Amino acid sequence: MNSELLSASITEVANLISSRQLSPVELTRAQLESAHARNDELNAVSHFRDEQAMQDATEAEKEILSSEYRGPLHGVPVMVKDNIDIAGEPTAAGSTISAERTVYTDAFVVRRLRAAGAVIIAKTTMDEYAWGVSGVNPHTGEVRNPWNTATTASGSSGGSAAAVAADMAFAALGTDTGGSVRIPASVCGLVGVKATRGLVSTVGSYPLAWSLDEVGPLARNVEDAAITLRAIAGFDAREPFSTPGTPPDFTANLGVGVQNSVIGVERKYFFNEVDPRIAAVTNAVIQELENLGAAIVPVELPRIERSDWALTSTVTAEARTILGADLEHRLDEFGPDIRNRHQRTGDVSADEYLRAQRARFDIRRDFTYAFGTVDAIITPVLPAMFADATKDDQLRTLTRFTSPFNLAGLPAMSIPAGFIDELPIGIQIGTGAYNEPTMFKIAGAIESLGLGGYSGA
Repeated sequence: MNSELLSASITEVANLISSRQLSPVELTRAQLESAHARNDELNAVSHFRDEQAMQDATEAEKEILSSEYRGPLHGVPVMVKDNIDIAGEPTAAGSTISAERTVYTDAFVVRRLRAAGAVIIAKTTMDEYAWGVSGVNPHTGEVRNPWNTATTASGSSGGSAAAVAADMAFAALGTDTGGSVRIPASVCGLVGVKATRGLVSTVGSYPLAWSLDEVGPLARNVEDAAITLRAIAGFDAREPFSTPGTPPDFTANLGVGVQNSVIGVERKYFFNEVDPRIAAVTNAVIQELENLGAAIVPVELPRIERSDWALTSTVTAEARTILGADLEHRLDEFGPDIRNRHQRTGDVSADEYLRAQRARFDIRRDFTYAFGTVDAIITPVLPAMFADATKDDQLRTLTRFTSPFNLAGLPAMSIPAGFIDELPIGIQIGTGAYNEPTMFKIAGAIESLGLGGYSGA
């Protein structure tokens, strides 16, 4: 099989599969061989599913030959992060403690991927319990960036990002509590999406902070991300936040253009204490959008400065509740980052937690007001290049621009915008609740500029 197919888009391989020019069995076999070959270098995969994947590929091929084609993911190899349940397998969540636990039902998003006919070939390496953005796990090692293996792919969904960027899978799922899909997407030159809270169920995903966690796709281009998001979105009666109804076709507005779109720019928070090179890249994209016909207007988010405190208080309280028994009785089995964080922060009082939730309400209200006048807001993904951030301040510094959208439960995505020091950098597009079609429309326009990103790193 032509190895170049492994760097093709989902749409391209789907056309070949649906027309029976490409065998899902052959594609999956080639994908597994390639992924195994790259994994020693990148450490993107924590667990391969070779036998199960080949069985699923064989079943997909039988269905397609019987004219039971399910759609663009049918027979396409993908990966999921190792905090997402697959029945009959452990969900380690980057830990040695949870590795002891085997689950017996698929996560909602895994069920959705199976329903779409996707072939899940592996689970990806992650920060321990997704509580970090370093891409370094004391138990499983460092996930290395395909663009420069001397640097990490960041986290906590670093394995998913590295795998897709290195042609080890056509797409992968990650989780995002404060930016853990969008940050690795930016660092690895990919598209990473966090949808509106409730659009994608988190049932069967090991939680870090239940009120913030989201599951989202990492993909090589905007259309692939839209296809994957459509596959995993849907109503789940077991999820209290789940949104009834059928998700829209996120690809519908691709190629429409941004004429008459109104794009907001908030400079007091999102351009404060930012690496000037990142600010320059972001401003250049904003100018290009204006050149394409979009109106650029200033917006204000007066209470967004409370985001850092609100995120830290919420995550600390909820994570300590989830991990409480193990933190008390098995503390020495955690890595140093979580141990130190546990010993340093102490308990969050009920009063502080409730005040953090009120801050979240205020932040969402400010966003809602802004989105009453603009279609989207453009921001940097990161305030500093990941490689330049010191380990001590990574978590709080690097989530500063991504976490407000988690706190507000609003959609946001990272889209490649260029390079700094020969490493990719993304910008962030945020929109109002359930306005993902507009977000993808603007992302498609940015992608059409050819600014750089995935290139089969």
